[in-house]
Amino acid sequence: MREALEKGTATIGVKLAGSAIEGGVSGTVGGSVDAVTNEDTWRGGVSQGLTGVLNSAIAAGGQGAAMSAGMTGAQAGGARLLGGPKPHGQGEGGQTSAGTPDPHATADPATAAKPGAPIQPGQFFDAHPLVGMARGGDDLALRGVLADLGQWEVAISHLTNGTGKAAGMTEPARKELIAALVGHRRKLLTTLDADFGARPVKGASTEAGSDVDLNVMGETAGQKLLDARRFLDQNFPGWQKTYRMALLIDASRVGTVNEHLAALPPAMRAQIEARITRTGELYALARRIRSASPEERGPLLERISGDDKARVEQLVAMDDGARRAAHDLALREGDAATQRLRGETDPAEKARLAAEVTERQMLANMLNDDAYITPGGVGQFAAGRPVKSAAERYQAAVDQIDMIGHQVHESQGVLKAMRKYEIFKYMQRFCDLAEGSGLATGADAARLVFFRNWAEYIYRVEREATGSATTTAGPRNLASSADKAGVRLTDPGNPRPGVSDKFLLDNYRDFQAFADRMSGRLRQAGMGEGAPAVGGTAPGGDPAPLITMPKLTADDQAALAAPDAANAPGVTGVTGAAGAVAGGVTPLIGKVNEPIGRPVANENAARVLVTRLTAGDATALTEIGVTLPPNYDPRGREWGIGRTKEGNIVIIEGMVGGVKWDAFAAAGGTPISHSHPMLPGREMAKPGRTMAELLPGTGRGDADAIHVLPSVEDFMFCGEHKLQMHEVLTPYANIGGGKIGNPAPGLPLISFRIVGIERVGDFNSLPVYRALLAVADSAGGTFDVQPVWVVGSTAINEISTSPPAGMVSIAKTGATGTGGASGAGQGSSDDQKK
Repeated sequence: MREALEKGTATIGVKLAGSAIEGGVSGTVGGSVDAVTNEDTWRGGVSQGLTGVLNSAIAAGGQGAAMSAGMTGAQAGGARLLGGPKPHGQGEGGQTSAGTPDPHATADPATAAKPGAPIQPGQFFDAHPLVGMARGGDDLALRGVLADLGQWEVAISHLTNGTGKAAGMTEPARKELIAALVGHRRKLLTTLDADFGARPVKGASTEAGSDVDLNVMGETAGQKLLDARRFLDQNFPGWQKTYRMALLIDASRVGTVNEHLAALPPAMRAQIEARITRTGELYALARRIRSASPEERGPLLERISGDDKARVEQLVAMDDGARRAAHDLALREGDAATQRLRGETDPAEKARLAAEVTERQMLANMLNDDAYITPGGVGQFAAGRPVKSAAERYQAAVDQIDMIGHQVHESQGVLKAMRKYEIFKYMQRFCDLAEGSGLATGADAARLVFFRNWAEYIYRVEREATGSATTTAGPRNLASSADKAGVRLTDPGNPRPGVSDKFLLDNYRDFQAFADRMSGRLRQAGMGEGAPAVGGTAPGGDPAPLITMPKLTADDQAALAAPDAANAPGVTGVTGAAGAVAGGVTPLIGKVNEPIGRPVANENAARVLVTRLTAGDATALTEIGVTLPPNYDPRGREWGIGRTKEGNIVIIEGMVGGVKWDAFAAAGGTPISHSHPMLPGREMAKPGRTMAELLPGTGRGDADAIHVLPSVEDFMFCGEHKLQMHEVLTPYANIGGGKIGNPAPGLPLISFRIVGIERVGDFNSLPVYRALLAVADSAGGTFDVQPVWVVGSTAINEISTSPPAGMVSIAKTGATGTGGASGAGQGSSDDQKK
């Protein structure tokens, strides 16, 4: 079996290819048909044979021309499947080497060529010789198809949807080719089982595009895994991505320690379990730091100290060669300890050896990015053994966050990861663990239900549900597990609606905050009060987590800063009232800087309400249960939107000159947005300027720039509270083409977003912040996004489009700074600034 896979054969495929061509190509291509069906053509190999076909007399016109155009890609594929030059950037053993990235490796089916278009050069079609051979089950041809279509899941997606190079194929032919590819991979799996004892994990997904995790079992499982990997590296370079496979040690090994703990006294059992849990979270932290962005790495590492920090730094610093050597050594040491354990009779020594086996396997798993690390995670989700303790539950939760981080890293951003289904698998599993803990209460309990149902729907029902921002024609492709899921799609024949970038990113940020809260609680429950301290604090008094969710990348932040009309339903149509608030006064009707009225359904609903208040529409307050005095005009006061510790979205009644968030934040709340007032004297003297034209005026005392744009104190507040996105809703209007002017009926209102703020340096001992500043309007348009720098001082009060001269990079100073802002848009001179 192994020999057949390594050498392959073209004979059966050639005959089927010839049959397909004879049935689909007429008249003038007879010479080519002869060349394709003549076995002598192929004696020198598939690539050489295709060259011979190309050199034959293929008449121009009709399908003959299409076939000629299509063979270019087949020839390139043939060269690769016989061990010719590898795709750029691909090395041995599935590792990526330096060079031009292989475009197949990052192909996005959502943006690829669509079905129904004329066949283009390089595309496959039903009568394509390589396709015919592959449909007949020829292993070499199937490897060629994969080389051309891309790594496994991309190839299956193209064939399922008729996109990319598969756009010229009919649906029946695409289905046949999918079945042939699945059979080809299954043949390889059979070889790995027979020769190395590597078997697919029980209960894994059977979807054609799903990954395959192979478990290797027995006392010498480590060595057998290394032998299997050597075979794959030699004969199937790039096998991890090409076939979407992973080699793993059987789940029982990492859980070996749990089998022997019951025989120990409670104190010794607790001690060993705590050590295993601590090792697991440190290994997960090391892997999390490796995949984190450079700006995240330092803060993550500062959460630990001493020997733990030194060990994690050592693991993070390993290059690929050192990682592979350490992985292989850990497997061999695990084999040796497993064999010693078999003959041991002393319970204490058995427990010690069991812990050694577990820790060796945990290290090996940590050095394999496709594997869960901890006994809790491996036990519940690989071995099907539910967690039995709070410690195991926390271990398993750490694994889910780690895998979410891996998906974000592999996808090069949160948004790209959220366009694929894999990340939702780990979101669902995290929710299952959180639900089982009983620690999700209040609004978090409702949030858990939403996130779990949403994640299960995408993972188990419709894996392409978040794949595109545009509507896709039905019928919709449902997963084979759809009938077993707890959620349902009632209208599979209807078009699939698009999912906006903002919807995905907003919900990710909400899940990020939820998961970090739950992680801290699970850690405290699993490790107890004696758990090693975590540097930093968590909002609202929650225990601080060690392993946190990945942050948005710069590209994610830019996408979040650029909403469109579809991203802000309900805001469209809100326009401003002319003039300023009558008498310059809006009386206080609740408690200053505290929530007013009932909680609101979601952030968007709150944004609509506050935009209406900014426009002078007081009825927005009556809709949340507030009784108003006669002739109430809300424009003389600032209004805020916040999320409480319990997850409720609330409207906050601010002051005339700002919203002071201190008490709200101290109670665990998160500021989301605030408005600016329209007081007498704040109308623009020179309307009709864009954000870019206004920005230089902040440093020159231009009153229009100071009133219209976010204040320096807004930026300081966002920097101090590490808010990755904060919105400032203004009473000013888009008077056309992104030019900002005074409000008037019928004109949409302007808003600004401060996105991705970070401290980047110091200027005369003052912190310097960098952020993206986006300007949009209530009709959903975004007109500009600019990187800006702000020195953290209200006395300087300048928003600059370049770093201040003389700034010292924070990387050189190592300073963290404190700033001193007490609230967004709040200060003693706030009326003058705004």
